[in-house]
Amino acid sequence: MKKHLLLLAILSYSSMIFAQSKSVEFKKYTLCQFSIELPISFKLSKMFSDSPLKTCDYEVKLSDNFVVMELHSSEWGRFEETTISGFFNAAINKSDLNISYKLQSGNWFVISGTTKDGLNTVYWKRLFGTYFISDLYIEYPISRKAQIEQYIRKISKSFTCL
Repeated sequence: MKKHLLLLAILSYSSMIFAQSKSVEFKKYTLCQFSIELPISFKLSKMFSDSPLKTCDYEVKLSDNFVVMELHSSEWGRFEETTISGFFNAAINKSDLNISYKLQSGNWFVISGTTKDGLNTVYWKRLFGTYFISDLYIEYPISRKAQIEQYIRKISKSFTCL
């Protein structure tokens, strides 16, 4: 009898977990010199209508029009640094964040943490392509953590520089 009750409890708990984990549909975008997948409820739009030819800037809004993310792509030649490790070290040294995570590997780096006031979480990934550098910059208040963090891993993995 105890085994049946335990099995029933496990099945009941499993069905609750399954019901709570909704499958979210993502859409792939290929813009300028990068590609990314975003939940279909996120709204992607160009930030400036008069951007220079070899630069592009996009913002991503949640359904309530809160800007949660920026996407940027620019030519390598627009920057002073010439190596990925140089960019990584400069980003860390100039950062205004309380950095909790940093990693540089291959043709990318990630820096994340909180703003100095502790109110916002920041996730920044920079990718280095052959001719372009692309950025994924996510910033949100701690109060929106549950709404946003569930997507960061998939979004970050899908972000590529062409």
